[in-house]
Amino acid sequence: MGAFFNNIQVKSIDEDTNALRERIIKAITLLHIQNDYELIENEDDADKSVIVAFSNETPWIAVYDEETIMNFDVLNNLGLELSKEQETIALTVLVSDSDYVSLGYNKSGKLEDNISNLNDLVSLETSKPEIWADLTCRKSFGDIESAWNNKTVFIESFLEEFGKLLNISSNRLLAGYYDINEDISSFGTIFHFAKKKDKEQSTNAEPVNLNMLAREGFTDFKINSTMKIKWMITNFGESSIGMNIMFAGDAVEHLCVKPLTAKISHYKQDENRKEYLCEFTETTATTGERLFHINIEDFYIPKGARPVPAIKIKKWQDDVDILYNAAINMEIEFLALKACKTELRLFVVPLTNRQGGSYSESLELTIQE
Repeated sequence: MGAFFNNIQVKSIDEDTNALRERIIKAITLLHIQNDYELIENEDDADKSVIVAFSNETPWIAVYDEETIMNFDVLNNLGLELSKEQETIALTVLVSDSDYVSLGYNKSGKLEDNISNLNDLVSLETSKPEIWADLTCRKSFGDIESAWNNKTVFIESFLEEFGKLLNISSNRLLAGYYDINEDISSFGTIFHFAKKKDKEQSTNAEPVNLNMLAREGFTDFKINSTMKIKWMITNFGESSIGMNIMFAGDAVEHLCVKPLTAKISHYKQDENRKEYLCEFTETTATTGERLFHINIEDFYIPKGARPVPAIKIKKWQDDVDILYNAAINMEIEFLALKACKTELRLFVVPLTNRQGGSYSESLELTIQE
């Protein structure tokens, strides 16, 4: 597997790179404040981080934004903004799987050109070779083309030579946020940002709200055979006691399939979480349709939380842990009775504190002779 990384290289027009570094830090901080972030010191409380790295040996200052790892629009917009605020040149560098590279040339808030091989181009194509040539020590676009033509199978070999032509060190040009963050002390300064909390936002968790995490099992049955389908559901809200599981739809109404048993358990086991083995009971809804259901009045539905898209891996992992800590496993055994193609509907209904927090799903079943 190849490398994936991106960064921004901002050129110092003046000899004083320290002054440009301070202006870049100020601009990055202001941009985040305008987007409802605040600068904080503790990384554990941060929603994202940005690294600014500079050296007196090169006129280029490198910027690594954690958010750009999964959002290339942020990379491009930040390149534009930094070139605009500093009235200078900012190059955006994007590498995918060590095969593809995209270089954006931003000047004074405008994307002047982009060269890449994202469309499987054999040679570098640009309508403005002179602006790229002006970045090199010898003012030659031919040197850039030569570096491209002499690259190896990995695109990093081109970038290494490209960096030499522009006086950008390869250890900064061929790196992304997480590469630099492993040894931040020798590269630059890291800044942490947290989303501003909405003071009007309620701190109360929502009522129990069931959602599916995964489903396992085939929906093709053989007549007179039994099959098992497994569901894993989780809760986005407060805890609750009691749960009703129901099956309906044409598959049940015409007795094409019959749910037999349900094994219900918690993904995370402890002394307060029991496993239940129940048999389904046939009944009739108030609308007159046939239902099969089980009712577990003392089943504990753990408290969970609605996941929030996270930039930081740790926060993303924390959200995943919350989802699985509140997860419930359901293994349902069915008996196929008639050959047909039909619809089966599942309803999982909390008995308390629900306020619309039920889970429902429709499955297309195929039952063959």
